[in-house]
Amino acid sequence: MSSLEFHQILVGAGQTDAITNMARAIRNVLQQVGHSEIYATHIAPNVDDIESIADFPAAPRRDRVLLFHASLGDPETFMFLQSRSEPIVLLFHNLSPADYFESGDPHTAAMLTWGWRELELLRPRVVWAAADSQFNADCLREHGYDDLTIDVIPAGLEVGRYNAIKPDPHTMQMLDAYCDGPLLLFCGQALAHKRIEQLVQMQHVLAQYTQLNSTLVVVGPPTNRAIADAFLEQARALALPRFLALQQVSDAVLSAVYRRATVFVSASDHEGLCVPLLEAMACDVPVIAKRVGAIPETVQNAGLLVSADAGPIELAEAAIELSMNKLLRAELVVRGRERVKEFDVDFTLGKLVDGLAKVL
Repeated sequence: MSSLEFHQILVGAGQTDAITNMARAIRNVLQQVGHSEIYATHIAPNVDDIESIADFPAAPRRDRVLLFHASLGDPETFMFLQSRSEPIVLLFHNLSPADYFESGDPHTAAMLTWGWRELELLRPRVVWAAADSQFNADCLREHGYDDLTIDVIPAGLEVGRYNAIKPDPHTMQMLDAYCDGPLLLFCGQALAHKRIEQLVQMQHVLAQYTQLNSTLVVVGPPTNRAIADAFLEQARALALPRFLALQQVSDAVLSAVYRRATVFVSASDHEGLCVPLLEAMACDVPVIAKRVGAIPETVQNAGLLVSADAGPIELAEAAIELSMNKLLRAELVVRGRERVKEFDVDFTLGKLVDGLAKVL
């Protein structure tokens, strides 16, 4: 395998998004067994460790393998893959449901729909596939990959990395001064299916009808500006007390927020894995989430799972329970520590390398 080139292909690369970070971890281990780079079609500003797909070597090589991270349709990336003769290994992260985007973001809805079509057209070129959850593997089999070996490998997932990052002291001071009760945290992109507006409504219920004195902190980039503007406007209209929206932050800031958090709350209606839930558990923050997508598989018995159709009131009740019930919190912290051990990055990267060795 040492003579091979392993190059990863991403639709988009960012500073801190989960897929790009997973690709970075994969690159580190593949560089130990061959030449490995990451190429992306769309690269965020200030990302200087990812190459443009336009700079990919033109001449094909028999000893080169392309590892394609599939999470969104993109005609330019697809045409690049179709133009190459190298074998493709598919790393599947699922695609968000297009119907959540049809009214407010029809372009993204179209790209998500097209993403499934891309996968169907790429099937003859794919020699092996890895999905980061059983839910994702099952989705892939339902779209023409039932005759292909699909292994469940969340490769490159460094769930405990925030424990090793020194927390930003200014953020710690700000949170200590601003939050005099439980801190309810959500980390994720501003996208329709994340249902951040339900978290705003949850905090409104807690502020108006309980004595919990909680603070809601929402961290994540405004990927869909309309969605971000909508939940911020909702918070203003409700005169929501004790609410912070931090948008894109550094790892040091996020490390500080995780350390101060009491509970991680997700209202998402769809997840193919949900990395922040695992990151929270790795930081001893118990989690609340809906029973949707891969979340039951990801969390198992290490979190408080509410119904798939839970609204703000049920989320608020769960937040009260986890904030006030010290015995339950302690139990879930212990279970969370055990659960995240199964996502050991060295183990999953080893499984990825073993899989590549078997099929290439």
